[in-house]
Amino acid sequence: MDTTKRCLVCVVFIINCVTFALICTAMLTQEWVIVKPVRTGLNISIRNTELTDVESSRFQGVIYFGLFNGKKILNYGFGDRSFELKIVCVSKLKTCMYSSKENSTERVRDLHENFYLENGDKNITEEDSFNDSLPDFNSWIVTVSSLSLAAMFAITGGAFAIVNAIRNSAEMVFGFLGILIWNSFGSGGLV
Repeated sequence: MDTTKRCLVCVVFIINCVTFALICTAMLTQEWVIVKPVRTGLNISIRNTELTDVESSRFQGVIYFGLFNGKKILNYGFGDRSFELKIVCVSKLKTCMYSSKENSTERVRDLHENFYLENGDKNITEEDSFNDSLPDFNSWIVTVSSLSLAAMFAITGGAFAIVNAIRNSAEMVFGFLGILIWNSFGSGGLV
């Protein structure tokens, strides 16, 4: 392999490493969605700007939602209170929910209590309006699967780049064309 192709393969390896790091960071961050709730009187509203009035600065907070977990920092009027959020998904209900409960059993029970009434009936007569307020299970699964698949292809493309930089590969899958194929699959997983 000539020097130009060898340098190009090394650049592809670096790009694959950066891509893998970015995908892992995206999956593990708690800041996919940031909400700043503000309670004024009996009305609850969401504002993007900080309030300057001392009295209305109480009952504020920040809620961070990530792919697997989050954090809720709320001021109920007595200072900031911090809660860790974990996502719980139930495929039978086709929904997910963030919960601040301690263990997984309590989180699943919390989801069922929000979804069903004590007598077993649905909590809301219009099922769609309730499900719109919760993360969709199918969307969550597709997001996690796509990011995981893209991370696997980034690792595979990086490994083949190392193999190609060290020795000449005769097989198409392991050769220079193979690097292009694996990286195309990886970028397709991100789309």
